[in-house]
Amino acid sequence: MSEPQAEEPSPTLLDRISGGVLVLAATALIAVLEAFYVALRLGSVRIPISVGIAVVCHPLLVWLMRAATGSTLAMLATFGVWLAVIVPLSFRRAEADLVITGDNWVSTVLMFGGSLLFVGSIGALLPARPRASASARR
Repeated sequence: MSEPQAEEPSPTLLDRISGGVLVLAATALIAVLEAFYVALRLGSVRIPISVGIAVVCHPLLVWLMRAATGSTLAMLATFGVWLAVIVPLSFRRAEADLVITGDNWVSTVLMFGGSLLFVGSIGALLPARPRASASARR
């Protein structure tokens, strides 16, 4: 005979908030890494490690946020934090510092592809709404 399985306790509000904060911190860290790896080269050839990081991590971050908080709205926060880190690093500062340059294909793919990965991942995890029947639409 097998022993009855004990149910897992549901996460408390503090658990959800702390999980969400950890995912947002990981999102910010990953965005910084992506930004600084845009300029990576091997000789004269650009190595798109930042794009690879985005392909693996962006859907994972969205999924982790959904799992940690249980909220579909919180998934948008990962995209917002990523944008809040990436966009300022693509503008020249007063000291003439520029992290993400616009003169290469890796930065372009990171900006557009990274955004599309977030949006696609969020859309894939949204709950499906039932379609209204034809009689209800009339």
